[in-house]
Amino acid sequence: FYLHSRLLERSSRLTAEAGGGSITALPIIETQAGDVSAYIPTNVIS
Repeated sequence: FYLHSRLLERSSRLTAEAGGGSITALPIIETQAGDVSAYIPTNVIS
């Protein structure tokens, strides 16, 4: 979880002048044998 939160923090752009910011993160998952239905990581779902 710590690694995931660090990656999200790095993908954010926060400025006090703009009143907050935004987070843009696109997870890229490597599947086994190209079968998407057999491998869905729970950390990507949450």
